[in-house]
Amino acid sequence: MSFKLSHGWIWGLAVLVAVLGTAGGVSAYEWFTWSGNGHSYAAIDVAADVATQAALADAEGAYLVTINSWEENLFLYWTFNAKAENFWTGGSRNAAGEWQWVTGETFDFTNWNYEPWADGRDNLYLRSVDATWGNWLETRPMKALMELEAPADTTPPALTLNPPSPARLAPPYNRPVLVTVSGTVQDAESGVARAWLEVQDEYGGYNDVVPLTGDLATDGTFVVSFEVDAKPAPRDRDGRLFVLTLFAEDQAGNVALVSEELVSSPRRRGRQK
Repeated sequence: MSFKLSHGWIWGLAVLVAVLGTAGGVSAYEWFTWSGNGHSYAAIDVAADVATQAALADAEGAYLVTINSWEENLFLYWTFNAKAENFWTGGSRNAAGEWQWVTGETFDFTNWNYEPWADGRDNLYLRSVDATWGNWLETRPMKALMELEAPADTTPPALTLNPPSPARLAPPYNRPVLVTVSGTVQDAESGVARAWLEVQDEYGGYNDVVPLTGDLATDGTFVVSFEVDAKPAPRDRDGRLFVLTLFAEDQAGNVALVSEELVSSPRRRGRQK
């Protein structure tokens, strides 16, 4: 099955492209980012054979475009005004007669205008007439579309953990004490996947985990309250030490942590109430 465009699509296409992609500037080309996969795309506006266009894309750290869905096909067609131009892509036919993408991605989605020619025309191009595909000889000069994947996210989330309130836990020791903690969890690249707070004491008998993911505001701030047993051991003269550790993991798997201390007052002589 193939999907063709007519003039009746124009208004809807303009709206859809506005939602799917936004323009940006990278290198000497004008790049456009599609929100469907976070990749950026640019046109090589000088016509050349496939090998030359592939080399130009490689020099940009990119590759000739692959098309894996109707939405991506439509985004490319409308963004680069394909009604006036044909564009080489990264699709080709191998020695076994199978179509493949230069990246090795599965060749599941197709949008052929016709049954591909089987006479040596082994390279795929996006057609100017109706957004369908055609195939031709690799030596034919044609403009091309290239695709650039978003760089890998290797930066962990940025964290701040403010001193807890109260910073020092006072008696009574026979009741839990309410502690409030605030801070921020932010990740500008792949986004925050999860965040949590771990509370441990120096005796090794207290270990609590406070989930934070659902408490993060849109700007990454949070405020949570929880209770702790502040009672120190009988011979603990400097108070019971708690360590609060804020953990966060982003969508790329990068983890960050930051800690604050919380201390209870030492046991006083005499009967504690």
